[in-house]
Amino acid sequence: GIPEDIRVLCDSIEETPKLQGRNHKSADDEMTIKCAYRRNCRFLDNDNYRDWKREMRNESIRKWLSSCAEILHMKYFFDAQEGTFDTLDG
Repeated sequence: GIPEDIRVLCDSIEETPKLQGRNHKSADDEMTIKCAYRRNCRFLDNDNYRDWKREMRNESIRKWLSSCAEILHMKYFFDAQEGTFDTLDG
């Protein structure tokens, strides 16, 4: 689950259900994209979504992802030695 100190900092947390099968191996990516699309908000993930930009079944979401990902997609890193978390803004 989500640690309580993180949970209290969030307006909303959507957890991806565990799905079995070949077609569900990227359910977390699909859910991240769809939630960000519905909210038209930024999304935090280190995936590049290259395949989703071509293969998302919903045409509206596919177009949104292709045109908005550069602006809305945030990547991140953890610095274990310093115990910090930060976004990659470059």
